Amino acid sequence: MTTSQIETKVRNDISEQNPQGRFSPTFILDKLNEVFADRVIPDLYSIGGFNFLASLIITGELDLSVSAKDEDWKEADLSSWIDGESNAYVFYPTNPFAMVDGDDYRIPVTWIPFLSGYFTNYNLGYHKSRVLGTKLGNTVIIYDDDYSTLYVQAIEIKEYESGDTVDLDDYLIKKTIIPAICSECFIKDKGINMMNIFDMKYGRNLKRLERDVVRSFSPTKIVPQTRRNTYYGLKGG
Repeated sequence: MTTSQIETKVRNDISEQNPQGRFSPTFILDKLNEVFADRVIPDLYSIGGFNFLASLIITGELDLSVSAKDEDWKEADLSSWIDGESNAYVFYPTNPFAMVDGDDYRIPVTWIPFLSGYFTNYNLGYHKSRVLGTKLGNTVIIYDDDYSTLYVQAIEIKEYESGDTVDLDDYLIKKTIIPAICSECFIKDKGINMMNIFDMKYGRNLKRLERDVVRSFSPTKIVPQTRRNTYYGLKGG
């Protein structure tokens, strides 16, 4: 769905059809970018991690160098992670998913608090080895000096222009972005009661998405075949 299509749906919901009215196209686009970064991405991430945000995932590599904290550690600077055009990526600031270059497979990094890096026993008992790391601002510290490359995956925060296609499935846009924009419109218009209605709609949609995610990870139930009496005795149903 494009930003123009989203604007049309927002105008339908707030009963403001005229772009020259209370809510200009620029205002709605600004609110789209605002709620997308500040509300929708964090909320969808907290419910399903990367599941709902797959189209916003960015991946890349960073060189690991000797850490300024300890010469037995390595570190990388996330602010140097670029998009191929020498522009630094802007991404959701929770800890990104990261791996280091192992011999047979890439080894996931387990994030721990910084001070724990001084005291933790590296034998964690996993069936595959894990590497411990800490994210301090844009600096990633790896508590090991055996690796040279950090492979990173995170959720990009985009700034959309008029006519751009928004990188979410249409049903997620309808459930999250549109009611969140409507709520912001009524804050501007001081229609607080209507704002609450759209906020409640947004919240209900998030609960439904969360319910569906929980169900999708539930173990499959094995239902035994029914058996019934026949003239010849029991047999499979």
